[in-house]
Amino acid sequence: MFGNIIAKAMLSSNTVARTVGTKVHDNADKILLAAGVSMIIGGTVSAVISSKDIADIVEKHKKAIEKKNKIEDSKQRGKEKLDVYKDTAIQMMLKFGPCVLLTGTGIACILGSHHILTQRLASAQAAYAMLDTSFREYRERVKEHIGAEKELDIYNNSSEIEVIDIDENGKETKTTIKDEKGAHGPYDFLFNKKNNPVNWLPNGDRNREFLYKIQWYCQDMLNRWGEVSMADVLWALNWVEDKRQLPKYTFDVVWRRGSYISFGLENDTDFLAGKKPNVWLHMNPDGFRRKLSKEEHAYLNDARCLANSFEEE
Repeated sequence: MFGNIIAKAMLSSNTVARTVGTKVHDNADKILLAAGVSMIIGGTVSAVISSKDIADIVEKHKKAIEKKNKIEDSKQRGKEKLDVYKDTAIQMMLKFGPCVLLTGTGIACILGSHHILTQRLASAQAAYAMLDTSFREYRERVKEHIGAEKELDIYNNSSEIEVIDIDENGKETKTTIKDEKGAHGPYDFLFNKKNNPVNWLPNGDRNREFLYKIQWYCQDMLNRWGEVSMADVLWALNWVEDKRQLPKYTFDVVWRRGSYISFGLENDTDFLAGKKPNVWLHMNPDGFRRKLSKEEHAYLNDARCLANSFEEE
């Protein structure tokens, strides 16, 4: 019975040790960083405290050197002065050695934490690259099996929604538009190769700059003409070859002077960072002005260049 108790206690201690070891391994970077910062702070405080005794050590050193300089024998004088310098150096090391040791160990801990994070980042990047390659190959196999257009509809979770327009005579006109990912309405448009083959490029940075410049160009038109319709905006984006192909409701949505045209690009941070070439354009039919993001300010500063080039043409 006593042996069973000891065995259970040993098993419990092993389990606790494994759990603690796993936790320490998983949080090694945080532990090393915290220890490094603490040691550097401790070394700095220790150095400040130790610096109070420097004046006394230096003063004693000067007095000892002056006393040794009075020795007539040059060899004896040199030997005893050397002993004074050694004693002073030892005192300095005893005072500031712990400070240097703490600071050096703290720096080593921080570098160790950085090394661990670098290894983890490399592993994550390798895993992501492998997963991305596998997913792309899978999509290519699906395209070969069912066709590229159907695969894109499945990938975007596309569904069709019906928009009803009523003219002045009360006649209803039904227009079917594609709603992708189910979370977008008739004022949202997907900017990709399929919907805009003229201006789309497989380069997120280039597409971002193009869309911001077109947004500013449309705003410039609004300021000059007094009103701009959603159809005018889509026409400026070369969304269709013939403007009559656009749904009727896009002609009815009009921005008037004093309002603000926005594509809502700030909603997609990955697109702003240039990580992907496709983006949903979230038009603002109400024309409300909102606070611009830092990214929009950066890209709108030089956007008038494109507007001026359109004007010249």
